[in-house]
Amino acid sequence: MEKLLSKLQEGTCSAQELEHLNELLKIPSLDEAASAFMHTHWKKCDTAGPVGDDSRFRQLLSEVHHAINLQERTVPLYRRALAGFSKVAAILLLPLLVALYFGWMQRDTDNRSMLTTVSVPLGARSRITLPDGSEVMLNSGSELTYPMSFKKQDHRLVALSGEGFFKVLEDKNQPFIVRMNDMDLKVTGTSFNARAYNDETNVTVVLVSGSVRLGEMAGEKQFTDLATLRPNDVFTFNKTTKRNRVHYSNDLTKYIAWTRGRTVFDNDEIQVVIDKLEKLYNVDVIVKDPEILVYRLTATFTNESLERALRILSLSSPINYQLLSGSNEEAGIFEKRTLILRKDKKKHIQ
Repeated sequence: MEKLLSKLQEGTCSAQELEHLNELLKIPSLDEAASAFMHTHWKKCDTAGPVGDDSRFRQLLSEVHHAINLQERTVPLYRRALAGFSKVAAILLLPLLVALYFGWMQRDTDNRSMLTTVSVPLGARSRITLPDGSEVMLNSGSELTYPMSFKKQDHRLVALSGEGFFKVLEDKNQPFIVRMNDMDLKVTGTSFNARAYNDETNVTVVLVSGSVRLGEMAGEKQFTDLATLRPNDVFTFNKTTKRNRVHYSNDLTKYIAWTRGRTVFDNDEIQVVIDKLEKLYNVDVIVKDPEILVYRLTATFTNESLERALRILSLSSPINYQLLSGSNEEAGIFEKRTLILRKDKKKHIQ
């Protein structure tokens, strides 16, 4: 095993050797040998200085995202973990690097398009760069699936569940398609925001620049159009009624402010507020008095704590709230908090 680990470190492993090493690392009785090699490698790291910081970790993470199919596993990443990344990562990530290296070895020989899925935990955001250089910022509780490479394909196809702000590099010969549960979105080069959470009634697409076609893919090359958007157009599709609407907006701030850590409500229904609070603060909301759903809210939250956001909500509307703490589980993990909303009968809406 030590010989194979050394070859891995040097980057000289063959595909067959990598397969063999990957199997060896799963055998408990060989843990001691693997541990000895790791400690030796750690000491070498000590003399070489730190092997990573925040930027290096992000670079490595980007490589992992492009090399390994993560569809069957979701690993929440917290910023606090990044601060301590150094030589320890070289040890802890060794089995992962086997898969990473093997994935790159197989990329050119495997005709199948390996997929990567990036999942963002509730209460977080993530920025990723796609294989073609296009950039995507994913909002809380979102998931994006895309291939390791767009080469030798008629189009650049990705799948979105949640919300994402896209900056797509132009390529008229290879259109960029975002597949959502209820429709598809097709562009060549543009910037736009798409919100399509599975648990929300509406799908919303906002165009910042360029143009967007909304519709449905029929086969590999045929696209059935539903609507075409121009800059500052806002498209809304109701999944229940199957009706859509396009309107022009002079100010797109409320739709894209989340990319800068702000949440803007502009005369929004309370149900819209609830949907965003659940994802932004990772809470479960229970409405005790359904009549409060007729109220609307105009407010701006800028990196506010949940408690402060709730105070703003209470001051801006006849709504009372009760926040229940999650119970303490093993390993310091806490359950979601529960937010209960009721009508404040002492207040009267003007």
